[in-house]
Amino acid sequence: MWHLTCVDHFLNRAFYKVGLYVGKHPGYFVIVPMLLACICFTGYQRIHYEIDPEYLFSPVNGPGKTERAIVEQYFKVNYSHQFNLGRITRPGRFGHVIVIPKDGGNNMLKSAIWQELRELDWLIRNVTAKYEDEEFTYDQICARWLDQCFTNDILNLHHIIKEVERRELNLTFPVMFNPVTWDAHLFPVFFGGSVVNNDFIIESAPSVQLAYFITVDSPRQDAMKLNFRKETKSRFNKIYIIFRLNFSCFTHATVFSIFFRILCGAAWEEAFLDVVGKAEDEGAFKHISIARFASRTLELELEANTKTIVPYFTSTFVIMALFSVVTCMMTDWVRSKPWLGLLGNVSAAMATVAAFGLCIYLGIDFIGLNLAAPFLMIGIGIDDTFVMLAAWRRTSISKPVPERMAATLSEAAVSITITSLTDMISFFIGILSPFPSVQIFCIYSGFAVVFTFLFHITFFSGCVAISGYCEQRNLHSVICCKVQPLSKSTHRSWLYRALCSGGIDPDNPDNPIDNPEHGCMTWFRDYLAAALNYSPVKAIIILIFVCYLIGALYGLTNLKEGLDRRKLSKEDSYSIAFYDREDYYFREFPYRIQVVISGEYDYSDPVIQQQIENLTSSLEASKYISAPVYTESWLRSFINYITRNQEYLNANITDEHDFIKNLKELWLFPNSAFSLDVKFDDTNEKIVASRFLIQAVNVSGTNQEKDMVKELRGLCAASPLNASVFHPYFVFFDQFELVRPTSIQCMIFGALVMMLISFIFIPNIFCCLWVAFCIVSIELGVAGYMALWDVNLDSISMINLIMCIGFSVDFTAHICYAYMRSKQPRAEDRVKESLYSLGLPIVQGAASTILGLMALLLAGTYIFLVFFKMVFLVIFIGAMHGMFLLPVLLSLFGPGICNGGENEPDEEENTKNSTQEKELQASKLQLQQQQQQQQKQQSPYVIPLPHLVYYGPGDIKPLQDSPAMRGATGPTVESNPPRHVEEIHRRPVWIVAVPVRDRRTPASSAGLSRRRNATARFGRGQWFANGQRSLLRTLRCVSPLESVTVRLQTQ
Repeated sequence: MWHLTCVDHFLNRAFYKVGLYVGKHPGYFVIVPMLLACICFTGYQRIHYEIDPEYLFSPVNGPGKTERAIVEQYFKVNYSHQFNLGRITRPGRFGHVIVIPKDGGNNMLKSAIWQELRELDWLIRNVTAKYEDEEFTYDQICARWLDQCFTNDILNLHHIIKEVERRELNLTFPVMFNPVTWDAHLFPVFFGGSVVNNDFIIESAPSVQLAYFITVDSPRQDAMKLNFRKETKSRFNKIYIIFRLNFSCFTHATVFSIFFRILCGAAWEEAFLDVVGKAEDEGAFKHISIARFASRTLELELEANTKTIVPYFTSTFVIMALFSVVTCMMTDWVRSKPWLGLLGNVSAAMATVAAFGLCIYLGIDFIGLNLAAPFLMIGIGIDDTFVMLAAWRRTSISKPVPERMAATLSEAAVSITITSLTDMISFFIGILSPFPSVQIFCIYSGFAVVFTFLFHITFFSGCVAISGYCEQRNLHSVICCKVQPLSKSTHRSWLYRALCSGGIDPDNPDNPIDNPEHGCMTWFRDYLAAALNYSPVKAIIILIFVCYLIGALYGLTNLKEGLDRRKLSKEDSYSIAFYDREDYYFREFPYRIQVVISGEYDYSDPVIQQQIENLTSSLEASKYISAPVYTESWLRSFINYITRNQEYLNANITDEHDFIKNLKELWLFPNSAFSLDVKFDDTNEKIVASRFLIQAVNVSGTNQEKDMVKELRGLCAASPLNASVFHPYFVFFDQFELVRPTSIQCMIFGALVMMLISFIFIPNIFCCLWVAFCIVSIELGVAGYMALWDVNLDSISMINLIMCIGFSVDFTAHICYAYMRSKQPRAEDRVKESLYSLGLPIVQGAASTILGLMALLLAGTYIFLVFFKMVFLVIFIGAMHGMFLLPVLLSLFGPGICNGGENEPDEEENTKNSTQEKELQASKLQLQQQQQQQQKQQSPYVIPLPHLVYYGPGDIKPLQDSPAMRGATGPTVESNPPRHVEEIHRRPVWIVAVPVRDRRTPASSAGLSRRRNATARFGRGQWFANGQRSLLRTLRCVSPLESVTVRLQTQ
């Protein structure tokens, strides 16, 4: 009553028809997909490789970008005339070095070290970069304040460094005026890890940082939408046309200047990294060790990081191909399918290439993360390959190829459809993520899953059909020459029988010698399933599962968040040393944060002034913000200045007009940094925006950065003013805030969709509930154990969590669908049939996927290491659920629970069955004793057939309804070959079917109950030709309520 079988029946009929057509015309289904792959492959000529970290790993509409837009609306950075480091809105183009003593000391305040610092500064300033045959140095493209390049004024300490070294002059923290140059040295900006005594005297400075900024912003500017696909001057005219159409205020010279400076900035950064790196590697400096960094370092390292996987494509494909070939081989060289194992890999590879080409044609950017997708697609494709081959093996070799293909697709394609649909939807759910890197990867992977499914239904099915025709002609599966079946190869050499025999005898297609069962498949049925049906084993599995859940929940409590930037670089990258030094030495005063108040306010109003002061004080009171001495507030400074000098100035600031007039005349000088913090309207009579700066303190780690941003934004939101906080890195910090809720939302939504799909395709409420339970369990396991495996929750792991939603359904859906489709009345028998059908494909699919992912492990980078860890977890945990937990859970509900209880007997029937079981066991024991006695006497021989020895009341009806019983052409019984085969050939064979009498057998029962015994005699050598068929005909007249013991003996 819980069934919704229309979809299942429709798909079975549809794929049955597709299978018939594929079987009749396999060539079309092989050639057309290959042509489609070639057409899509041409899309790669339009590829655009995106490597901008801000674009990829920050939310599309994150608060940080909104805050940056507000700041840039009023306070656009002027790199060429009014550059101020604390007031930038984007990282821009820069070179950055952190220097420490080379001798392992902890003090940079030495004259020898300071001399080498000045030599390093000279070296950097004179780095010569070249672009389009034009050479330039830092001084030509540097960011400027008025007419001077941005300088590291801390180097002016060389005038007094000897006195400082001799302790004749003290450096006061945090700021000090140079007695020679009168520079105001802000030591927290340049010194890292400073040791300061109680008198605020610097005793040692273990590290010094120097920065060099270029007069150009980063290539990706949200405000102006600059998007230079290639850094070539040949595209200048096109760029100029775009600018003239969209920004009419730009002249030809202006556009060329922007274009040229951007490319020059990139060229200078590369020269800077090369020169400084060469100086460090060659030991050019005796006393200092240098760690370097540039604005392009992150994107260049990300690109290099992702491309490390490329060399492993070929080796992975070869390994996967060899694995598929070996696992698809059998001792029967006609039924063996090594080439199909290889073609399964080819099908997945072609599908991935075609899908990627189509996405590129659609104009979707390509990113390095996409390089992990082919390994996943090959794993998915091989899994589908094994499922289809397992279904093919279960078809009768004597049937025509179109019928076999129809049966194969009717059985396997529905199961493949479930897994492909869940994988595809899980990826498309990832498109809802706010992170472009996740969106792009999920788009490419989703299309790849669709193409992999279509190529397996068409291309690979066509290959299976062609292989079926070869099998029909009894051709060798490797060399395609005609061979003889094993039953006719007794006179051939052992080498021929081992390497060349196979197939069936056309004159006797049901010969058990030529129709052996697959050894691995029978192991899953006769050993694993039998063990899982044993009550103590069930208890052990459930106990292990409980321990597994406890471990997963413990891991969830230790789950960390955030993507550490050093993980985006290779372990041997020069940037790692820079990240480590910056995190170790420069986390006391890490971020100069801008607070912007937008909107027209009357700043002469004491109420407004108090509200601004309250906001400033509340921010300074945060544990993440330093003392007021580090705050730059034009309003606070201006009011204090007027208050202190009121008797001399006699300035009125209680009226808005006078307030603005005195502010301009007395405070906002052109060479004052405060002039950058006040924005007037077009009439210059009202303030439309203002800004002040606060200093973050002691912020380290992604969790603290996330909490800091959240707290500061909360304080601004609580203020009656329209205030916001901003730092260029807040754009990246937004991901820390959004990763957890986005992951949870996607996982919950995906799990619900997977449950719905499972119910549609597996129309039984109990099976669907168990599938849903397994989905939740697998997701919990992956999330929990990834934390224990040192994987943080970030945008990379979020991709995998979303992907795992679909993967978690694969193995459980296979087992559940096979269990639901089984015609066996008892749950234990259904478990056996399910594992017999899909146990081997699950093991093959899991092993092949993990084997294909080994390349990600060998790449040695964090991004691909996370992919390997998480996909390994979901595949391993999913396989364990499908192979062990799910069969146990299904069997615990008794026989036939997943078909609504249609075959469940009532309590009285159970009692009768129990009585009958005892009688049948006694009869079976008596029969075994007779067989043993006959074997001792050697005449007559008793040849046991394990699957034909006993037929109970639940076995007769399915046998009578089977296609073998109804078929007119050679029905057969799947059985193990009888022992003493030679004796059967030499002696006549008797089939004796003895009814088991019990109280509930009616006297009028048809067939054997009236005739007492049914026997059939066959002459010498006739058993294999006619024996099994006659046995079925004999059983045809047996009542479905009777129990029959079948005995085969020779005389």
